[in-house]
Amino acid sequence: MRVASIQLITSSDKGENLRKILYFIEKSSKVNADLVIFPEASNFFSPPNESFDTLYEKAEPIDGPWVNSLKKSTKENNINLVIGIYSVDNIFTHLKYLHLLSPPYLTNIPGSKGCYR
Repeated sequence: MRVASIQLITSSDKGENLRKILYFIEKSSKVNADLVIFPEASNFFSPPNESFDTLYEKAEPIDGPWVNSLKKSTKENNINLVIGIYSVDNIFTHLKYLHLLSPPYLTNIPGSKGCYR
């Protein structure tokens, strides 16, 4: 298995971050990687003093357009993905750790339900 590991500096602009991620998914596929791994908080940067309400507003649903763009890209590029994102689907399970991130999101893996919990 060939693995691409991406260290990504994210900003508060989720669209810009998504464009970078999609670029690296495609680039990883072109070098014949089977799996591309991104860090935690790949969908947006969150400063330590950000309120829970703001974090929740910016978090992504697992079945929303941001994540669906990742799914589409992994299928088009025939590559597997592990990525850490802030997600509204599991943010409440980490209330005592306000900035603890969601589990890695997995796509395009046979039998994967979408999110490792």
